[in-house]
Amino acid sequence: MKLRFAGLWLVLIIFQSQASDRWVFAGRSAVTGAAQDRVYHHLDGSGRKHIAVTKQSVAAVWEDNRSQTPQIYATLKSFSSDRFTAALQVSDGGEAYEPSIDALSNNRFALAFEQDASVFARILTAEGLGVPTRLSHQAASHVSIASFNNQVFASWRERDSGRWFVKVAVLRIEDSNRFMVKSVQSVEAEGLETPLLFPAIAVNAAGLCVAWEDRRAGHTRLLVSHNADMSKPFNAPQSLNEFFSNRNEYDKGTPVSLASFGEDEILAAWMDKRRGGTGYGIFAALGADAGENFGPNEKCTARKATDSRTITRRRRVIRPVISSSPGTTSGAPTRTSGSALTTRIWNGARITHRRSPATAASNPTLLSPSMNRVICTCCG
Repeated sequence: MKLRFAGLWLVLIIFQSQASDRWVFAGRSAVTGAAQDRVYHHLDGSGRKHIAVTKQSVAAVWEDNRSQTPQIYATLKSFSSDRFTAALQVSDGGEAYEPSIDALSNNRFALAFEQDASVFARILTAEGLGVPTRLSHQAASHVSIASFNNQVFASWRERDSGRWFVKVAVLRIEDSNRFMVKSVQSVEAEGLETPLLFPAIAVNAAGLCVAWEDRRAGHTRLLVSHNADMSKPFNAPQSLNEFFSNRNEYDKGTPVSLASFGEDEILAAWMDKRRGGTGYGIFAALGADAGENFGPNEKCTARKATDSRTITRRRRVIRPVISSSPGTTSGAPTRTSGSALTTRIWNGARITHRRSPATAASNPTLLSPSMNRVICTCCG
């Protein structure tokens, strides 16, 4: 489902203290300016990674149709400034979709996007855009990007000879702020005839984790794979969302969001429909050793805002989980209405719920805070 946004905003959220689960919201900052008639902004990239933060700046990336065709745009704002720079057009082909972004050192950002059935990566700085680098060889889409200590990795789906593969590339940053592809490998050596969708990627000191939607079972399952050494093959995929019954058509999951959690763990969140439920809910799981093994699924949404679930944690680390509940859209592009923002604070021993009165839930986004700031997008 495409989300149709009339305008794009950022909200700056600042923690009062590490010991508190209360949020302090700063004012909204317009990213795209005043809404234009029949111009729609989409935040639907793999893993929903549309915002990144360095020590100096915040940057956002999205797709819109201001030029009459879908193209990718990006902008950034220093924390000392009160407004964003004019949007830069990142893509330059016929059509482009589903961008992703991650922060690098020296106030740089890594961008990835689909353009004309190929996937590309390029670097954004305060001075402008670097030269784009093509990552795929065959028809490709659904790209996600992540970095750790200036090591950059991208994942996407690619179709070759009628079979689907999840690909992962290791990228090197050249002095000219251009990416060079060091290596590319498939998560599974044998491709599938059934689709693979929306691979998301996260990385830390313990390795790299990729999660995706998988249809090999005849319906949608969420699978995850780990690699501690990119010179070696990935581990065999394992299930991420728990499966209750072969007869239950509702034990399904939708696109996963991943984020590095602490020094060596990966946090996954997704929208899931379970037996006995009244609809989709937001679920999460914590993976040890960069996602080599995930713990039990934890439901983040509840009927009452005061409900909470207990999670066993070794140490106290605050990380947010942010999801939105936009108005329902279908068919021709329409403006959303009744949007709501739901926040989840992972504060050590429990999930603390802060719910809006919305009845529906949408795909979640995971963000790791930088300098005690958390940035989230919303429509307006």
